[in-house]
Amino acid sequence: MRRIKKYIYPLLFIIVVAVLGTIFVYSVSEWYSNLNKPMEWPPSIIIIIIWTIIYSLFYVYAINSNYYNYNKLLNLLLINGFLNVLWCFIYFVLNFIFVSLIIIIINLTISILTIKIIYKNNRRYGYMLIIYPLWLCIAITLNLAVWILN
Repeated sequence: MRRIKKYIYPLLFIIVVAVLGTIFVYSVSEWYSNLNKPMEWPPSIIIIIIWTIIYSLFYVYAINSNYYNYNKLLNLLLINGFLNVLWCFIYFVLNFIFVSLIIIIINLTISILTIKIIYKNNRRYGYMLIIYPLWLCIAITLNLAVWILN
């Protein structure tokens, strides 16, 4: 039963975060399409690919981590996932660009803490998952640019 939880919980969590984020993103495409965006805006397919890689790496790490760190990791992943969904809701549904910027900065801080803990446990995964805070830095830059332009 313990092994089943180890494989199922992270997978269910990632699916819930991805589905909720997608629902929020695509629920208000008219508002989003009318925003002034910087010229460096990445195509939607790139965003989808990056998030798929990030969530896949977190899942692989979660199922390969030892039980001592498993609960700590799950809690950090829950916080990161909650902040990702909250950002999508505040940005796309409520259209609060500046508030979403604050949330994504908090998410970056938590993600750095998460990666530090993962790195201490497994350097290889720590290096692979550095993509997450790096992607959040790009997202912060884009979020800030949209706030400035609008």
